[in-house]
Amino acid sequence: MSIVLAIFGVVFNILLFLLLSVLIILLIILFMPVRYNVSLNYIDEKLVYNIKIHWLFRLVFVNMIRSDSGEETIFRIAWKRFLVDNSDDKEKPTGSSEENVDDKPAGPKDISLDNKSEKNGRTKKKKKGIKENGEEKEEKNDKEKNDKEKSGIFSGIKGIYDSYKEFKGLDISVPLIIKELITLLRRMFKALRPKKFNLDLEIGQETPDVTGITLGAIYVFMTFIDTGVYDISVRGNYEKSVINLTSHIKGKIILFLGLLPFIRFCFSKALKPIRKILLDKLFKRKKHKGEK
Repeated sequence: MSIVLAIFGVVFNILLFLLLSVLIILLIILFMPVRYNVSLNYIDEKLVYNIKIHWLFRLVFVNMIRSDSGEETIFRIAWKRFLVDNSDDKEKPTGSSEENVDDKPAGPKDISLDNKSEKNGRTKKKKKGIKENGEEKEEKNDKEKNDKEKSGIFSGIKGIYDSYKEFKGLDISVPLIIKELITLLRRMFKALRPKKFNLDLEIGQETPDVTGITLGAIYVFMTFIDTGVYDISVRGNYEKSVINLTSHIKGKIILFLGLLPFIRFCFSKALKPIRKILLDKLFKRKKHKGEK
C-alpha cells in the first residue's frame, strides 16, 4: 500500500509541476511587455528604418535595419544570435562561361561534342512527350481543384445566407453593435498606444485641391489622437507631388491589456443574441457527435 501511495505522490507532484509551469508560461506571455523602438525615414523616395523589438529582459531580441548599404536582420534568443543579410548588392561574375568557351580555339574535341549534342537532342524530344502528358494530367487536376473550390465557395455563401436568416429574426440593435465596436477600438488604442510618437510629414498631391482634401482627412483622423502627448507635424506641399516622412515610435505592448477590451466586447449586451445562437449551434453539434 505504501508503494502505491508513493507512486501516486510522485505522479501527483509531476502533474502539479507541469501545471504550474504552464501557468507561469501563460502569465509571462500575458503580462510581460514587448518593447519596441522604431525609427523611420522616407525622403526623396528612399526608405531607411531601424526597428528594435525585445521581450523578457532582452532574452528575445530582434533588430531590422535598412540603410543605403542594404538590409540586415539580427535575431537573438538568449546567447544564440542569428544574422540574416538581405542586401541585394552581391558580387556578380566578371565574365560568363559562354564567352570563355567562344574564345577557345576549335579542335578535334569539338566534333565529339557535336555528336553528343545530337544524342542529347533526341533524348530531349522524348522527354518533351513525357512532359506534355504530365502537363495534361496537371491541367486535369487543376480543373478538379477549381471545381472543388467553387463548390466550397457556394456552400460558404449558402451558410452565410442561412445564418443571416437566423440573425434577421432576432432583436439585434446594429447601432449598439457599432457603438461597442468604436468603444473597443478606443480601449485597444488606449491600452496599446505608444509612449513616444514623433511624426514629421510633408505631403503633396498632383493638384492643390487634392492636397487640401488629403490634409483635411489627415486632420480629421488626428482628432482621435491626443496630439498634446505626441509631437505630430503635418504640412502640405502645393507645388509638387511628394511624400517625405520622418517618424520615431517607442512603447510597449502587453498582451493581456490588448485582449481585455476584446473580451469585454464579446460579452457585451449588444452581442447577447449572437452569443446565444453560437452556443446553441455548438451544443447541437456535440449532441449529434454523442448520438453517433
